[in-house]
Amino acid sequence: TLSVWWPALFALGTMGMMCLIDGSAKEVPFPPVLDLTGKQAMEVAASPWFLACAVPLLLSLVWVQHFARSNKLSSEETGSMVWWVANFFWFHIGCDLLSGFFQVMPGLTNLYMHM
Repeated sequence: TLSVWWPALFALGTMGMMCLIDGSAKEVPFPPVLDLTGKQAMEVAASPWFLACAVPLLLSLVWVQHFARSNKLSSEETGSMVWWVANFFWFHIGCDLLSGFFQVMPGLTNLYMHM
């Protein structure tokens, strides 16, 4: 349900944002310019920095679902596990460290600079 998987959906939304919103201009206009050519999305998808966060996140979410079902965890416990996994792999490492601090994540680093 949405109450369990919302952190993963939010992470997926930020991944979509970094694939579509062109943050390369000096100032990001409102509404933002979208890159619908797929060039930016391919740069993101081929980035080892992105893959280093997205692949462990995906594998961990699959594991959480399997673990929660096999151990009959409540939705609150499963939701907590999803939140911790998404927070660790995507929001802390992917967004805060790789995009904000080290500034190596394609797409999202430029958006961080404009915040």
